[in-house]
Amino acid sequence: RLRAALVELGPTFVKLGQVLSTRPDLIRHDLARELSNLQDQVDAVSFDVMEEVLKESFGVGAAQLFAAFDETPIASASLSQVYRAQLKTGQEVAVKIQRPGVSKIIDSDLSLMRQVAEWSAGHLEDIKWLDPPGIVDEFARSIRRELDLEIEARVIEQFRKNFEDDPAVIIPQVYPEFCAQSVLTMDWIDGVRVDCLEAYAERHCDPAQVAINGCDALCRMVFEYQLFHADPHPGNIFVTKDNRLAFLDLGMAGHLANTDVAAIGDVFLAMFS
Repeated sequence: RLRAALVELGPTFVKLGQVLSTRPDLIRHDLARELSNLQDQVDAVSFDVMEEVLKESFGVGAAQLFAAFDETPIASASLSQVYRAQLKTGQEVAVKIQRPGVSKIIDSDLSLMRQVAEWSAGHLEDIKWLDPPGIVDEFARSIRRELDLEIEARVIEQFRKNFEDDPAVIIPQVYPEFCAQSVLTMDWIDGVRVDCLEAYAERHCDPAQVAINGCDALCRMVFEYQLFHADPHPGNIFVTKDNRLAFLDLGMAGHLANTDVAAIGDVFLAMFS
């Protein structure tokens, strides 16, 4: 019922549910499992509606932009839908198109969330320590940045540069000439969700080695580059083959100050000791 309610409330609440799905420590494992269905299984908008975004961004539709374009989305999320296409060079790509009108909806939703948070902070002693208005403000900053796919394109390029020497990590290449504020075009990644363990054998992957590679990549994000994937649910991390990991959907990325990195390092050292 909670998942259905979040879907009915709209994209901002779906996004909130996606974030919560990665925190079973906060909401219980059964709820987290159910909310994980929001990660890439939101009801799709028809292609006719989505193609209008392409026309507004580039002046032409999918048939003129691409050599081939599958009108059935391969993923449908709260803010956008992803399609498989082929460039005129023959390159297979994924095209992420933002749902039309989503920005106005999110602004309205965030205003409502802020009011509820302020009321909760003033009336519910048990959760006042969580600073609900602060949580909503942080969520609002993140989701508004995610609405600009040109920012995501730049973040992807930075991640790609950071991991260009790492054979265990794949960051898709972006094609700027097919990108706009509401459209993002990047390499098609042939992979499966990192939690799809039944597909590991046919892809010559070992769960233990995948875990090691993922941990190593995360530590490099935090300690070496101080730029990390901030929405790492299983729908955004693919296993390709030979234990390689692809990190997708970098619309939510976080930066760490040197003091943050030092503090995290101290915590790890304390745990290991």
